[in-house]
Amino acid sequence: MGWDPVAAFCRPVAGGAWENQVNNGFGSYTPCVTDSIILNVTNLYLLCLAAHRMRLLLRCHNFDKFTIQRKSVHYFLITLAAFNALVPLIQVVLGISVVNVDGERSLAPFEILSSLLSSLTWLAIACVLFVETKVYAREYMWLFRFGMLYALVAQAVKFQFIFTLRDIHKW
Repeated sequence: MGWDPVAAFCRPVAGGAWENQVNNGFGSYTPCVTDSIILNVTNLYLLCLAAHRMRLLLRCHNFDKFTIQRKSVHYFLITLAAFNALVPLIQVVLGISVVNVDGERSLAPFEILSSLLSSLTWLAIACVLFVETKVYAREYMWLFRFGMLYALVAQAVKFQFIFTLRDIHKW
């Protein structure tokens, strides 16, 4: 048989916990599907929204610009976004896997890609929030907030699978 790029990227464990103990249609490919399709598409969407918002704040002069009166809230949000950017990087450096319940020794390529993309996305959000402390515009703000809500829903999908394994697997 030849080289299977999907199997090399996802590294599924045949007969593992994801295949036997989680009731879903993807079997051992479940963590790869949730990270690669759901989370990465969401992070790419949010990264594009952050780039668009940054361009609007810095380059466009067609709309009213304001200054934020209570910057402490934005600084708190910047800290949270920076923390969300730092955690996936720490997981990659230390080799900590959230979805590895079958005893694999290293991170799968999909986990590395997903973590780096998530970190880049949250770093871009932190940059947007920092720029918003200097100049703020109401245009497209709801689209940006929708993107962050969309990212939270995508994380909830991933955690739903992890929480189903919480009772089965001994941590």
